[in-house]
Amino acid sequence: MTGRFKPARRNVAVWAAAVSVFFAGGCMTSAVRYGRPSYAGTTRQGKHWFDSVTANIRGPVEPDRLKKILNSYLGTPYQWGGMSKKGVDCSGLVCLVFRELYTIALPRSAADMVNLGSAVRPAETGAGDLLFFRWGFFGTVDHVGICTGKGRFVHASSKHGVIESSLNDEYYGSHLIAARRLFQ
Repeated sequence: MTGRFKPARRNVAVWAAAVSVFFAGGCMTSAVRYGRPSYAGTTRQGKHWFDSVTANIRGPVEPDRLKKILNSYLGTPYQWGGMSKKGVDCSGLVCLVFRELYTIALPRSAADMVNLGSAVRPAETGAGDLLFFRWGFFGTVDHVGICTGKGRFVHASSKHGVIESSLNDEYYGSHLIAARRLFQ
């Protein structure tokens, strides 16, 4: 009788492993990991919580300052849930860069960030715009990067850490689902 149940246990183990790999896939589950933040344009510990209506971001980002901040993160290893130069995930990178750039706190998940600011056509993106990607089949945002201009963006790759990539790369271009501008 014991032999009859081994295949069932093995199927459960395979299913559990597949589910674990799916949820360990990156930013898609960050809302589950960190909860949905409350943000209302108030100050907390000297930082402004981001609200796309009341944000203190005026005018375009300074490309040279953004590039300097992003360059300081290039090569940082990928760490799921990471929020430092020792290791960072994609939404953590965006949070850290915008904290340094504007002294504001963005929502911690890419799924929450995609609702901020205003939509931008991919061809019209500029330095500081956020680019959102979907790798899976469930219609949710899985990944976020920061545009540096001319179709290039910096993001935290789970394989390579923080790198700069191009939207001209078919892989990234075919998975781009939204571009958002947080500043006027």
